Amino acid sequence: MTKKEVRRHVLSKLCAISKERRYCVEQFFSEQLQCLPQWKEAQTVGITLSMFPEWETRGIIQLAIEQGKRIALPKVLTKEKMIFVYYALEDSVKKSVFGVEEPLGDDEVEHIDLLIVPGVAFNDKGYRLGFGGGYYDRYLASFKGNTVSFVSKEQCVDFPIEKHDIPVQQLIIENVGEYRV
Repeated sequence: MTKKEVRRHVLSKLCAISKERRYCVEQFFSEQLQCLPQWKEAQTVGITLSMFPEWETRGIIQLAIEQGKRIALPKVLTKEKMIFVYYALEDSVKKSVFGVEEPLGDDEVEHIDLLIVPGVAFNDKGYRLGFGGGYYDRYLASFKGNTVSFVSKEQCVDFPIEKHDIPVQQLIIENVGEYRV
């Protein structure tokens, strides 16, 4: 299958997950994340404000803030550039041209300790297939912090890897737990 076909196939499977199972999987991801030393040590966490059918992130954002961590959300500046901007729960966001909620500020966060990387599909080497814009691959090319992604069984797929693809360091896989790649 091509990347486009894999993306379409996995997204349709994610959309079909029941509300009950989705809740259980998201709880599992949150519990596993909190066990990671990278989470415990992180002062700044990069994460997206998820949108369906992505795994819900608002609970993790709330948890991070309660634990005294700072949150950084992605913001697309140009067709080629994405930065991360600090976010607090009371901050306003706006929908981007992609429909993603982004912070209003433009001050780039200099250092992120842990980046929770979204994706549509993942292979066993940690390579991810995103939504097709290449923003995370470009960002990860120079990112020096820790990376982790949440992966359900529907998202574990083999797909063609390209030269510009950057793997995630750790996967939290449904019913498996942490998987270091």
